[in-house]
Amino acid sequence: MQQWIIHEVFPELGPEHLEPLLESYLRIWNNPENLRFLSFTQIPFDESMVKSWLSSRAREGVHYFSAASVGETGGIAVVKLDRIQGCELMGIGVDPKWKRHGVGTALIQHVVSFAGDHGFRSLDAFVFADNVRMLRILLSLGFIPVGMEHHRRPDGADLLRMKREL
Repeated sequence: MQQWIIHEVFPELGPEHLEPLLESYLRIWNNPENLRFLSFTQIPFDESMVKSWLSSRAREGVHYFSAASVGETGGIAVVKLDRIQGCELMGIGVDPKWKRHGVGTALIQHVVSFAGDHGFRSLDAFVFADNVRMLRILLSLGFIPVGMEHHRRPDGADLLRMKREL
């Protein structure tokens, strides 16, 4: 299994931090294999939208984690820490060529530890019901289904709310 180094990325530190994250984010999130699981509208993410998200990172309590190996980014996880609403894994994207190489599992395990280290007692994750790979990973890591929103995607796919106690 590939060894993945997970690190937090701070885009506000300058272009040398922002540009690689922006490029990887757009490449991974907009890949057709991923977009159907990462977008409620199925409309690709554009550069100005993602730059806006990245620039508001600290103010919004959002953290970006990158899984790196062999000189490239294999995946990105986005987590939001909110002392009132809780901790949420907002998104995780894996480059299709690195799927089934442990990237998603490594990122989620890192986010679980990160949330616990910041005093949270649980972690929420939302996943479309047809995203079987992600459901398997979440279930294997101790997440349980706690809710469902019906017909959240244009094709009618349901959204599952998963929770893991920390």
